[in-house]
Amino acid sequence: MLTRLAEKQAAVRTQIKDEQEMLERGYNRITEHLLAQTKPEITPESEPELDEDLTETTPFLEALLFARVMIKCSRHTHEDLDSILKYIRIAVLMLGYDRIPVKEVRRRHLITLLNKCGEIKLSWRKHLLAENPGKKIKESWTSATFNKYRTHLSMVYRQLLKMEAVDSNLCEAIDLEKYIKKARKH
Repeated sequence: MLTRLAEKQAAVRTQIKDEQEMLERGYNRITEHLLAQTKPEITPESEPELDEDLTETTPFLEALLFARVMIKCSRHTHEDLDSILKYIRIAVLMLGYDRIPVKEVRRRHLITLLNKCGEIKLSWRKHLLAENPGKKIKESWTSATFNKYRTHLSMVYRQLLKMEAVDSNLCEAIDLEKYIKKARKH
């Protein structure tokens, strides 16, 4: 049994550290289970190969990637879209939405997906800060970032709507997050 204050404090610090590590690895305190998560690769994947046209039964992830290829926009917008879809792809796989037919995806799925993207970006930021102590790393998930992800996902959904794979653009039903623009320092 711990008798000295210093021993008790050290034990609590160790427990807190262990708990934080477990949470970062995907431990769920409610179910008391560790979610099976592998660290997804960040390398760009090849374009989906669909033998037929995009349909309502096409799996969600394949539909997103197929629609992205069909979007006509500037090079800069395509680069942003690719970057955002990289995180969305990882979140879809982590949530297990990759095999859901695109027609069955609901707004709640997209909200959960966007929130998962935020968790991924924040965990990677935390990892970068740990690797580079003292280096200033920009905050990676803000209301503006959420809105940008929502807008780009809406572009993909507009394309899916044009291709008649979905009946409506579910992203339009997701509210934009309000944010306060910081004043610039001169």
